Amino acid sequence: MNRFKNYARTALIILIVGSLGYLIAQELEFSEHPQPQKPVTVKMDKGRQPDHIKAYYFHGNFRCPTCHRIEEFSKSAINGGFTEDMKNGTLTFEAVNVEEPWNRHFIKDYGLYTKSLVIVSYAGEKPVKYKNLTRVWELTGSREKFHEYVQNEVNAFLSEIKK
Repeated sequence: MNRFKNYARTALIILIVGSLGYLIAQELEFSEHPQPQKPVTVKMDKGRQPDHIKAYYFHGNFRCPTCHRIEEFSKSAINGGFTEDMKNGTLTFEAVNVEEPWNRHFIKDYGLYTKSLVIVSYAGEKPVKYKNLTRVWELTGSREKFHEYVQNEVNAFLSEIKK
């Protein structure tokens, strides 16, 4: 009888711990590490000429060391590579916590599924085009390669403004 009680207790503990783990996983809106996804560029308002760009680093409340590195590398790539564009307001950088109620719309707006660096071109206040720079996750081991990737993508957006 004691043996049965021990098995039953162990099984119950495993069930409770497993259930709690499942519930916690369901509550998280973002996975800590992204699933591979092909980068996509989506036109949001065809025919409008963009006049400025925003680089958004979207994150949640919990941020792993890699998430912090992505934000740090993104800031340094943008601030260091585009001083004049930052100064004149053509390019801005903003870190946004999408778990704040007033920022949750960004999840749907840009199809976010994890922490992300997203470049958005605007015509006035209207978004024209965006691109989620998903390769940032692959490049966190090399500041140089990370900067090169981000700066090339930002330059592609800036070239549409400077036509």
